[in-house]
Amino acid sequence: MNTQKLVFSRLFDKGGYNKTELALKKKMNLALVDELITEFGGLEDAYSAASYLAYEYGDELMDKISEYRNEIGQIDDYVVNGSAKYLSEQAERMQSLINDLENKAGELGLDPSDIFDDYQEVKDYLSDAQTVYKDAKSKYIEVVEYAGFLNNFW
Repeated sequence: MNTQKLVFSRLFDKGGYNKTELALKKKMNLALVDELITEFGGLEDAYSAASYLAYEYGDELMDKISEYRNEIGQIDDYVVNGSAKYLSEQAERMQSLINDLENKAGELGLDPSDIFDDYQEVKDYLSDAQTVYKDAKSKYIEVVEYAGFLNNFW
């Protein structure tokens, strides 16, 4: 034990440290440890957020964007391969046929619905066809413009 006292006393004497300097050094070390603990919490939070973005969240978002692009891109297929954009032409052809039916039924003194069972339903479709066509085209263009990356195939 005497040896330890001798070593410490020589260490402090030769090192130029006195008790006051040692107390200040301990306080500085404690303050540094407190700052390290505080900053480590911030580092941990930032690391966790960056790691989640880099290895999970970014990929999740890209998957969702890809799904969205695929889903929203189906509107092109709906218009290009579907019949919606042909409503106007189809209605014109059907109107011509209905006019012929009405003329021939009139010549025979018959009601057109006696000849063609779906006559009234066709008339109802034809009465709204142009409005529905314009509204469908308008909505398609609205979706294309809103999406910002689709081409207008109408």
